[in-house]
Amino acid sequence: MMQISEHNRANLYTENNLAELFEVLDELHSAASDGQLNTVTTMNKRELVALLKDVIYTAQETLQELNKRDTRREEVRRESVLRVVEKPRSDQQSA
Repeated sequence: MMQISEHNRANLYTENNLAELFEVLDELHSAASDGQLNTVTTMNKRELVALLKDVIYTAQETLQELNKRDTRREEVRRESVLRVVEKPRSDQQSA
């Protein structure tokens, strides 16, 4: 796996870069659909399937982490909500 410095990381995951990733996968899909994989990759089918499974796994794990963090944030938000309640009247306090 490629190591990325902290300085470059913020610039790596931009909308444009992720759009390029999608475009590459889309072109790969088109070539596979047309039976023309050899025009877009030198990888054999077994290598390509293994790589795509890794990409899918990583994407699914990333989605789970994002959803998990959203869930945690929502739980913290619910726990830290300030609730305003009416102060009991003095005649209700002694009851």
